[in-house]
Amino acid sequence: MSSNPHRLELLFKKYIDGACTQPELDELWSLLAELTDDERLSIGLAAAWRVEQKENMLPDDQWQRIYQRLHTKIRKPSPKIPAFKKYMTAAAVVLVLASGYLVYRNAVMNSRGLPSVQVQNTIAPVQTDTRVVTLPDGTEVILKKNSTLIYDTAFLTGATRSVHLTGEAYFDVAHDTGRPFIVRSGSYSIRVLGTAFNVNTTAKKFEVAVVRGKVEVEVAANHRKLGTLVKGNYLAMEESPVEQVKPVQKNVDADAVGEWTKQDLVFRNANWDTARKMIFDKYGVDVEMANEKLAHCRFTADVTGKSLKDCLDILCMITNASWQKKGLNTIYIGGDGCNQE
Repeated sequence: MSSNPHRLELLFKKYIDGACTQPELDELWSLLAELTDDERLSIGLAAAWRVEQKENMLPDDQWQRIYQRLHTKIRKPSPKIPAFKKYMTAAAVVLVLASGYLVYRNAVMNSRGLPSVQVQNTIAPVQTDTRVVTLPDGTEVILKKNSTLIYDTAFLTGATRSVHLTGEAYFDVAHDTGRPFIVRSGSYSIRVLGTAFNVNTTAKKFEVAVVRGKVEVEVAANHRKLGTLVKGNYLAMEESPVEQVKPVQKNVDADAVGEWTKQDLVFRNANWDTARKMIFDKYGVDVEMANEKLAHCRFTADVTGKSLKDCLDILCMITNASWQKKGLNTIYIGGDGCNQE
């Protein structure tokens, strides 16, 4: 049983709406860690139920089927989880609950003959300093710790490439003139074709800064245009009330935008086996090696302030190796490797 159930339910609703601050996220994970799986499920479904009370409800038998699907998903057998990983487990379960709300929402929409919400792919809250992911269209996203990114199944086939962000992220968008890239975050949305920019959303403020290219910022609910930004432009909006707040625009140093994505990273007589663990801790990506001999290659390098790409380029040049992206956030290192000392 939660020590503060009303606070837990409020925080869960704010999480669904993408409005949690960092301290509120920490509090949410802590409160969720106190619950049993059944209690977590009840909180999530209760929140979804109240959101939809003003709309036509589902028949009880259909609701029960949805409940059982989610119950099965959460109660799936798993190995014993150490106590120090409780918060990570709670974070994973809240994603199941958020997905459960969407399952429920889709069922309601389908019962009325309306299109459903097609959210399928969730990049979970980041636990490392940052997490670098490559989306199916080639767009690279650097997520800040405790941030979440969601994109739907129509990402590659729809008229637009839409994602939903909670927290802060740096986007380097793959160019596609026929399919705009749209970031929805809080009460606002950003539309681009191919550019690089930083987005930061908290419960109180929404901020965008552009590194290159051009972006359009608008209110998500009514598409009211707030501004068009180019390299070095910055726009900020208070989250509430949207209708009464005017955007604040100014010029910033484009080279300093996304400074938080740069990491302090020094390798001293390290090998690839050690380096891949350090890279995961800093960038949140998995590193796979083509053969065991690569683990024998030793190197010393200071890549402080470098991007993940620059870091990998430098290490591969030193060890006569090569790298390529594999899936959302896996790096594959190829090469002959070195002889064991």
